[in-house]
Amino acid sequence: MKLSEEIIAKVKDAADIVDVIGETVNLRRRGQNYLGLCPFHNEKTPSFTVSANKGIYKCFGCGKGGNVFTFLTDKFGMSFIEAIESLAAKYHVELPKDEQGITPKDSKRSQIYDALEKTEALYNSLLKNKDGKIAYDYFKGRGFDDELIEKFRLGYSPDDWNFITKTLSSSGISIDILEEAGVVIKSDKGNYFDRFRSRAIFPIHDFMGRVIGFGGRSLTDDKNSAKYINSPQTLVYDKSKVLFGIYEAKNSIRNKQYSILTEGYADVISLHAAGFTNSIASSGTSLTQDQLRELKRFAPKLYIAYDGDSAGQEAAERAGEMALQFNFEVFIVKIAEDDDPDSIIQKYGAEKFEQLIHSAIDFFDFKITRLKSGFKSESAGEITAAVREMTKITASIPDEMKHDFYIRKISESFNLTFSQVELLYKEKEQIRKKTRADESNRNEQNQAVKKATETIIDQNESQLLSIDDIFYEEKLVLSYALLGLNEFSDLMEHFEIGTETFATDVAKLIFKVIQDNSTNDDILGTIINSEYVPNEYKDIIITISIKDEVGSENWELKFGRTEFKANMKKVITDCLMKLEKRKVDESLIQVMNLMKKEPEEIEHLKRFQQLKEQAMKLNNSLMGIPN
Repeated sequence: MKLSEEIIAKVKDAADIVDVIGETVNLRRRGQNYLGLCPFHNEKTPSFTVSANKGIYKCFGCGKGGNVFTFLTDKFGMSFIEAIESLAAKYHVELPKDEQGITPKDSKRSQIYDALEKTEALYNSLLKNKDGKIAYDYFKGRGFDDELIEKFRLGYSPDDWNFITKTLSSSGISIDILEEAGVVIKSDKGNYFDRFRSRAIFPIHDFMGRVIGFGGRSLTDDKNSAKYINSPQTLVYDKSKVLFGIYEAKNSIRNKQYSILTEGYADVISLHAAGFTNSIASSGTSLTQDQLRELKRFAPKLYIAYDGDSAGQEAAERAGEMALQFNFEVFIVKIAEDDDPDSIIQKYGAEKFEQLIHSAIDFFDFKITRLKSGFKSESAGEITAAVREMTKITASIPDEMKHDFYIRKISESFNLTFSQVELLYKEKEQIRKKTRADESNRNEQNQAVKKATETIIDQNESQLLSIDDIFYEEKLVLSYALLGLNEFSDLMEHFEIGTETFATDVAKLIFKVIQDNSTNDDILGTIINSEYVPNEYKDIIITISIKDEVGSENWELKFGRTEFKANMKKVITDCLMKLEKRKVDESLIQVMNLMKKEPEEIEHLKRFQQLKEQAMKLNNSLMGIPN
């Protein structure tokens, strides 16, 4: 089913692009726009800009740009229809139904989300009857009250081989979709059975709150059954990219400006119950770069609260080293050997854990202590190896301003001499140099691939589309045209603008795209959503729209309108005169070259004099001098 432009516009108008992108990116207001670290590439300095007024975003680092729909399609792999469905549900916009009364949820991904949502609701509902009492008592025993159970949508899967298969397949969800959602398994004989049987259920949500998978804890003493099992990799669930509890914790992380990273589902929920609502966990896997990259969007500080046993401390060591590479400020929460965050809350309460947070140690100190604890004789070889390991970690930190601080720590911890510190600096620089060389090679390879795959504007042209080829005055006129149908009509009515108005080929092409898509008031949205407009054109159009080319505090006043204002008319008039002046100047150069080649040709001289007179009149007009 195809949605009308009216419905698409209604959803777009209802959706708050800052709110939607803000669920993934830590946005800060900068003038009229919002700025943050780009979610599409790894960057140290924010270059990702969101315009709430125009409903668009643009990264001036990697070039990604679009509107609220393209953000969801690019970031979360949704189809265009799925993005509309998701936003319609979030902002309570009712979508139309077809003749069969079905909304346009026709993609496999949408069907999987639907199956998972119904499965979650089913698991959750079972806690409220006698069958689910075993799981309900388990959750209560962990200190989870009813409010917390609902917050995390906890549930119970009964001891039945075919409960989900029977219940959901009878409600119209195909068995193939249930298998692809990871909630049922197909046996070698072709039979289907429930993946999570007789287990307490921990739903896993993405940033937007959609259920994408489950973790299940065994409620029996069966030693042949794993204590925890998790959803498999599916079309919507990639455990290496998901942090358990991130949807429930993201606002708290933003507010507190730090996150608490734990190992397990129960740890997260126990900490939330105790008031530590900025707690999250890796989703059934060791911490990954993708998880850290997402977490960095919310806060720069990370407290690692892994189990106190040797395995937990080794995992904390690996996680801390990786987090430093993303420029996190990393602290290790010291937990006793037989404890974990959940058991601390259960045995000692929130106050004890608060003390542990306050006494958490800097990761660098934690790492040095662990290295020293492994010394057998404090030999020169052991110390040198430890110093080299710490130097390598220092070199991996992106912020070089921190390097002196950490090198001083290494020097003091291992009693290094001045000459040894000099060698340490040299070794660090060699590591950095090699890292930069590797990054440069990768960037060159990526650029080569990009150049090889970029779309050419026209099959007869070898030049690629570039915003740098558009004159300043052209950007102003195009930016005004993109504001809406009224503004576009202003240009056509008062100035009779056409492609010939513009001086550069790129501006002519962009104007043609605007003209072809001026079918409704949301010209910019129509272009971004169009499958017929090449991405190169869209990138330039988004950049023109978001960049506030005038650079004046009066820009919004000039472009805000109920009717075509006189001051805006003057801005456009001046732009068009400057463009005309550029054309005249270019023609003058061409005529002068002809005069040099053919000095006897009188027509060249006449043309030269006409152009000079035209240029003078344009100059006078621009300066306010009567002609």
